Amino acid sequence: MRGPMRGPRRDQRRRCDVTAPRAWRNARMVIVLIRTKLRPGCDQAAYESLNAQMFELVQTMPGFLGVNGYASADGDEVGMIRFDSLDALRAWREHPDHLVAQARGKSEFYASYRIEVCEVVRAYDFTHPQ
Repeated sequence: MRGPMRGPRRDQRRRCDVTAPRAWRNARMVIVLIRTKLRPGCDQAAYESLNAQMFELVQTMPGFLGVNGYASADGDEVGMIRFDSLDALRAWREHPDHLVAQARGKSEFYASYRIEVCEVVRAYDFTHPQ
């Protein structure tokens, strides 16, 4: 497990299919992109433990839709967290346990990070028939 809120293995994650046609119609989804780089020598086990705790917590938040995480070979990590509204995101951002985790990220783990909050204007998908 690596990356911002990557959580458990894919087969252990709660699934919310936000790519289903029903989910995209008239979507008012908010996507948070967080790009992080860990400090050399940071306590990786502590980081992963905190990340897993936050993943468990965010799943209980009303309006949470899903999360995906990706890591590059050079150590950059990208998390994509989806909420159904800005209010749901605000509740997560201001959750007391998440505030503690944010402070720990700055003081213990991250060399750098960048967060972008995006509102979905339009979304569509394609699946090749098999």
